[in-house]
Amino acid sequence: MIFQEHPWTLQEILWQQFLHWPKELPIIEAEDVKARKGFIYANLYAAKLWHARRNGLLCDWVIDDYNGKPAVELSFQILLPDGFRYRGSVDAVLRNRITGAIGVLEHKTTKYKVIDPAQYKNSAQAVGYSIVLDHLYPDVSSYEVLYLVYSSTEMEIVPLDFTKSLAQRAEWLQDILFDIDNIRAYDESGVYPRRGESCFNFFRQCQYFQTCTMSVERLAKEYHPDMADTKVYDVTVTMEELIETQLKRNT
Repeated sequence: MIFQEHPWTLQEILWQQFLHWPKELPIIEAEDVKARKGFIYANLYAAKLWHARRNGLLCDWVIDDYNGKPAVELSFQILLPDGFRYRGSVDAVLRNRITGAIGVLEHKTTKYKVIDPAQYKNSAQAVGYSIVLDHLYPDVSSYEVLYLVYSSTEMEIVPLDFTKSLAQRAEWLQDILFDIDNIRAYDESGVYPRRGESCFNFFRQCQYFQTCTMSVERLAKEYHPDMADTKVYDVTVTMEELIETQLKRNT
């Protein structure tokens, strides 16, 4: 297989990372050695990814274009019934240079030493991405979801590849409607469940821990117009449009 050479050298990539490093984060100080987070560790990951790419990682895949620009950090929203919305952002949309297949690239970082495919294979997030691709590429029936999982403990990149079928995307749409029905039921009853397994998530306590038994009126912030989402999304699609696309394909 012919490898498409990256136009930038590693030094150029590290320089760009330095220029675009968030101003609120220190570059030298406050390195999290235990969690291996910070500017130095970000550079190590970039270097590993660059070398892996040169050695053939995803060598048949290139970033696709959307509206005349690279399809990177592609934001989307799905307009659901009763004012609900599903929002997200795709890391990158890829196209296979040999087969023409469409894929979604997803970067993940974990502390686990051993990466098991079961951690990502049935991710609802990945299926949600393919729903949007379903709208962008109506003639394609299946998509690849390409994970690059970086173990910060082992400092190794593990690639995973899954195919999302038409049936999986139809089930995802149905699950979203079930979620909306559940939210409506909770709202009508005024009783909201507490998921104990989520009280301590992402290595910290939930912000409502110890106060979640209070009334919702005391916990929820009063809505103000300046809280409205004014973001301009790259892709906006309605649930009806997605269902119509699914029905056309099934017939």
